[in-house]
Amino acid sequence: MLEVITAAENRKLTTLAAVKADLGLTGAEEDARLDALIEQYSAAIVGWCGRPFALEMLRETIFSPAATNGLMLSCWPVVSIASITLDGVAIAPEAYTVDRNAGLVHQRQPGPSGFWWPRGETVATYAAGYILPGSAERTLPYDVERAAIMLVKAAFLAAERDPHVRSDSVEGVGTTTWFSTLGTAGDAMPLEVQGLLTPYHHLTVG
Repeated sequence: MLEVITAAENRKLTTLAAVKADLGLTGAEEDARLDALIEQYSAAIVGWCGRPFALEMLRETIFSPAATNGLMLSCWPVVSIASITLDGVAIAPEAYTVDRNAGLVHQRQPGPSGFWWPRGETVATYAAGYILPGSAERTLPYDVERAAIMLVKAAFLAAERDPHVRSDSVEGVGTTTWFSTLGTAGDAMPLEVQGLLTPYHHLTVG
């Protein structure tokens, strides 16, 4: 179970300025429409990846019926850990190590289960996620932002064309190819975008 203690004020994976620069727009006539698309497709990326990206303070409860090779947290990168308890007993910070980029916690010293994380109910309170574009301290990977820009741009341009047309060809100008609506097996995410986002996809076991 994952609980958000301190929610992010902003969950947009790109900025209006970045999208307009990619589209070559300078006026403000389409700002509201583009901003709405940024919100929508940022949420779509979060849904497809199965994980949030914005930096938030979280409390996660994980029940393990057996010892596991490390405690896998749902959100990463892990910025800081406020506390970890196992069956209500606090675990000292010096008793574990954290792979921050993977969101994986390991025991530092062997216990009854060796170096494996013990069975039972673990509650971790931690901050995880990225600082999003628009901040000078942004840490969000550029691949994720590029995916958001591509989706917003495709949706914006699609409103001006026949949705069933894959490409337009104009003699002396060239050919423009558009995103397919679907990826594979009915997955509503363009394949090129999937390629950018796959490294950030949350894998579930079981």
